[in-house]
Amino acid sequence: MRMFRGPLAAAALACSMMLLSIDLAAHAADRKIDVSNPSVHRVFLPMSQSVTIQVNATLGDIVVGDEKIADAQPMTDR
Repeated sequence: MRMFRGPLAAAALACSMMLLSIDLAAHAADRKIDVSNPSVHRVFLPMSQSVTIQVNATLGDIVVGDEKIADAQPMTDR
């Protein structure tokens, strides 16, 4: 039984990493935000990834918390 421990652990680790990468990709997917409720909307995404966000109203200002970490580029006013 001891000889299967290494390959079994490696397979379990590989499966865990695969599931984690699928979960991160789902979080980084494009999404829509309802901005009629005046609350803060946070977007979490993996490093060096992008996300497209659509909103249900015209935006006037977009604020980025730390421009060294992220930037925002409006493609339209929505």
